[in-house]
Amino acid sequence: MPERREFKRIRCYIPALISFDDSETYQEYLIMDISKGGMFIVSNELVETGKYIHFKLLNQNKVSIISGYGKIVWSNTIDDNEEFKMGFGVFFTELDEIDKEILIQLSEIVNK
Repeated sequence: MPERREFKRIRCYIPALISFDDSETYQEYLIMDISKGGMFIVSNELVETGKYIHFKLLNQNKVSIISGYGKIVWSNTIDDNEEFKMGFGVFFTELDEIDKEILIQLSEIVNK
């Protein structure tokens, strides 16, 4: 099956804080893969597609390294052979130029 994604995904385990629909409340999630266009977030529950989120990717010290906005484009269970059973896909709708550059550099490092 041909790859439908525009950007190559990078497998990772990055903690993130997610706020749904402009709420001031953030919940911690785990990002399992990321690209220049979006990310897959592990979740124990299905989330509503079409919702907009604000996200902050965290480093090991829980400091935000990338921040932006995205739209949930799918949410479901994934293959039973995977380590995690549920999650949702996010398409980036707004990233600062500096954050875009960080993702590009990360992609170049991993793809070498």
